[in-house]
Amino acid sequence: MGFLLRNGKYDTESGLLSFDDTAIKWGFELYSYFKKNAVPMEG
Repeated sequence: MGFLLRNGKYDTESGLLSFDDTAIKWGFELYSYFKKNAVPMEG
């Protein structure tokens, strides 16, 4: 998982990584939540 800096740019220096089953499950649930609640961008 990557993070944004306070200025809105993507932080290429840090991230979050885990191989624990509960962390992987949480990651899939988080992705599913955002995918389900996403709206198309205009432009």
